[in-house]
Amino acid sequence: MKRRLSAKPKYKLRKTFLIFIIMIVIAAVLLLKLPPVLYPISYNEEVRTAAATNDVDPMLVFALIKAESNFQPEAVSKSGAVGLMQLMPDTAAWIAGKTNLEYDKAMLSQPQCNIQMGTWYLSYLLEEFNGDIALAIVSYNAGYGRVKEWLKLEIWDGTAEDSVNIPYEESRDYLRRGLANYDKYKSLYE
Repeated sequence: MKRRLSAKPKYKLRKTFLIFIIMIVIAAVLLLKLPPVLYPISYNEEVRTAAATNDVDPMLVFALIKAESNFQPEAVSKSGAVGLMQLMPDTAAWIAGKTNLEYDKAMLSQPQCNIQMGTWYLSYLLEEFNGDIALAIVSYNAGYGRVKEWLKLEIWDGTAEDSVNIPYEESRDYLRRGLANYDKYKSLYE
């Protein structure tokens, strides 16, 4: 006597395949939404206003905020840098003097002030280095004087390609992250 095969295995296969397709669609939708979560545009108005005032690409400002504090306004580094753009109090006091702001250290935790001062400083560095983004990014992290010295002593040639010669590992990593963030922000939001 012949046994008749049931349709159940075929039905289970179709159901499994359908579930698999649904999972792929859900994953694709989540991945499409993921970049804005990983690369937020927080403090959009403050960044765009400061960037326009200081003639800096706002995507570069977003990239540095992401690298510096990951958009945490109360962030304080081990070295004492404060706020969204991680300004050292001495640097912030110098910026305030150059921009005729009344300086108070509490300003560094206020997003609008921190972004305004950090963007002015980034603009200053870009101007000092004739618009060279790699030099400005490393200077933002390691300090203008150090970078000038590295260039003068030919320790680093100032290019991203030669970043292995940047004496500070943190600054090498910062340049890599800053440039990667900048590329990602431009591709997502411009």
